[in-house]
Amino acid sequence: MKEGYSILERIIRIVIVVVVVLLITVGLTAWQAALPGGALTNPRFLGRLVEQALAYTLLAAGMGLVMVTDEADLSVSGTVSLAALVMAALIVNNRAPIAVALIAALGAGLLIGLVNGVLIGLLRLPFYVVTLATFSLGLGVSTILSGGKGLPLPGQSFAGALTVLIVLNLIIYGLGVGVLFLLGRFTSLRWLRSLGARTEAEGQPSNVASALYKIGAYTASGLLAAGAGLALLNLVRYAYSGGFGDLTFAAIAIVIIGGAPLWKGCTRLLGASLGSLPVILASNAVNLTQISAGVRVPPALIWAALALVTLLLWRLASWVLDHIFQQKREAPEA
Repeated sequence: MKEGYSILERIIRIVIVVVVVLLITVGLTAWQAALPGGALTNPRFLGRLVEQALAYTLLAAGMGLVMVTDEADLSVSGTVSLAALVMAALIVNNRAPIAVALIAALGAGLLIGLVNGVLIGLLRLPFYVVTLATFSLGLGVSTILSGGKGLPLPGQSFAGALTVLIVLNLIIYGLGVGVLFLLGRFTSLRWLRSLGARTEAEGQPSNVASALYKIGAYTASGLLAAGAGLALLNLVRYAYSGGFGDLTFAAIAIVIIGGAPLWKGCTRLLGASLGSLPVILASNAVNLTQISAGVRVPPALIWAALALVTLLLWRLASWVLDHIFQQKREAPEA
């Protein structure tokens, strides 16, 4: 993570992210607490809120690894739907053991991510074409598996497996980060660009390191999106094609709100964890507002507003910090 930041500057940036996101979270919590129903005092509601936030964190963690390359994985909501339908179909229609269904669902996400990475990283096809195609592929296969209808999980199938799933995905995330760290020092493309410059000077292809990173990043994104889909399936107990259509934008919004622009596009698991809280609270507050007041506001509209405001804030904060610390670095030379 050699981004040219001193230890003091890194600490300041982390503190800024934590404080601002917590203030946003407090504001959204106050909005939700003001609504009738007392949802925030309901332990069951709070438990579901935490589970949903954990699933969204996995989704955003994978998206953040891709966004480091100035691209986005637009297929994640299709991957989420496909993983949920594969899991539900194997359990409901084929009475498969949970472990088998779990591996198959995660494998589907891994395969989509790998296809994205190879087509984008090696063949250098446009990410928006490839990921939109695999998004449609995921939804299409989901529709076939569900027969155009939803698949409810029977009884207690898959109940209690969320903790195991979260731990499994955190391990997968850690392994993916380790591989990406070796390939590209995790969240910084500086090493990749310097390697590309050296290989180009030596008469070799200059995009090899970047291609390797993209393959790893898109594969990790697909795998983590599948894990998030299974976590959400365990939460809602119902799988249906297209049921998670807005999660791509949610993941992008979480990465932005979590402070990636403050780190020049770099993503961090801490940022994804913090950014998921405002997105989840905003979604639930909008739903409660609709129930109590009959006012229909798409959650994506609130996510867009939060992402835009924090994006401007992160750009401003980054410019101020860069200016201040640049002056400090140049002061001894003057």
